[in-house]
Amino acid sequence: MKVAKYLESTLKKRYLQPGETPDDMLKRVAKYVARVESNYEPDPGLLSKDKADTSTTWKDRIAEEWFETMEQGYWLPSSPFLMNAGTKVNMLSACFVCGLEDSMEGIFSTLGKAAIIQKTGGGTGFNFSKLRAEGATINSTGGTSSGPLSFMEIFNTMGNTVKQGGRRRSANMGILRIDHPDILKFIRYKSDMTKLTNFNVSVAVTDKFMTAVKNKEKFELIEPSTGKVVGEIDAYETFKEIAYRNWLSAEPGLLFIDTVNKANPTPHLGNIEATNPCGEIPLLPWEACNLASINVERFVKNGTIDWEGLDRIVRLVVRFLDDAIDVNELPLPEIEAAVRKTRKLGLGIMGLHGALIRAGIPYDTAEGREFASSIMAFVNAKGHEYSSRLGKERGNFPAWEGSCFGMSNMPMRNATITTIAPTGRLCPSYQ
Repeated sequence: MKVAKYLESTLKKRYLQPGETPDDMLKRVAKYVARVESNYEPDPGLLSKDKADTSTTWKDRIAEEWFETMEQGYWLPSSPFLMNAGTKVNMLSACFVCGLEDSMEGIFSTLGKAAIIQKTGGGTGFNFSKLRAEGATINSTGGTSSGPLSFMEIFNTMGNTVKQGGRRRSANMGILRIDHPDILKFIRYKSDMTKLTNFNVSVAVTDKFMTAVKNKEKFELIEPSTGKVVGEIDAYETFKEIAYRNWLSAEPGLLFIDTVNKANPTPHLGNIEATNPCGEIPLLPWEACNLASINVERFVKNGTIDWEGLDRIVRLVVRFLDDAIDVNELPLPEIEAAVRKTRKLGLGIMGLHGALIRAGIPYDTAEGREFASSIMAFVNAKGHEYSSRLGKERGNFPAWEGSCFGMSNMPMRNATITTIAPTGRLCPSYQ
């Protein structure tokens, strides 16, 4: 088994259950997700030609198709599937965003909920921008706030204590808006490599700030607890410092929050404030997302792309991820409600470098970029086509009314379909 040879050491450390082989693991995942297929109409067009035999149930045939295509290295789901599906845990989502309010009760309630999420293998993102600045007055006590960074350190300590799923380290994203009074301290904080070791951090920058950078203007800072202007920064010099600190320590990143919300498919549910730990999935508070990645190297044959084969695998994996929402045992009721309301998927690609090699195309070239763009555009288009078909067959996601799809009267099973997630432990090599 090619996948097993590549992943053998990682599989033993992180994914295999006691006494389990790599094939057992993939069968466990496929069979667990396929349980829900008895509720839906079959789609025989997803099956390879050797599975026309109808003596077995559709549920068993689709499970076998998922198993075989994973085993052959065409795609894999993310780590929580491999660790948890068909076990006592059965939590399948990799990415979460937690809501965070400016009160001691709210902060520590979110802390406890994040610990539960991480215990089952999920990564968590937070926006700390609602927390009042360091030194701001606390009306209930007459004291002053220690600021968002002090609470981020508490969340970081929790991450040190609660290893994700007992098998991998904690992963978090911490976000602060560019207009928060503590923004300069935030920008400089992780230049000390001993700080926030379980966090990636990003500055949520607005269109207004970027205009101020371009025009070299001053930019106002607003105390979140009062909404009042309490200071200002030099936008251009601040942007230069963000770039310098990123060069120095790879932190902080930038989250273009207005751009994110312009692409928010469900604006009627509220604004997106944060992303998952690696930044590829913007989510509403308490949303979560299931991930899988298609190995595009497997579809380059004789220097050309097998578009028909790729189309089938896209449809196969979209169906898998949608089914997974139904069988996913999420750790908190507010997450369960948010996930089922939008049914977001995160289908991506991996193996791009290997695909370019097989196609004989240099990586950093216009031809290489066009090659990559054409593949991902195809995956995105076909993924949306199949989600639309599932919307007609199974019903649209519950928040469809008022969404971008509802406003255009386009059936859609899932509010989002695609993303590009990191796949360092998943992608096999076929040299």
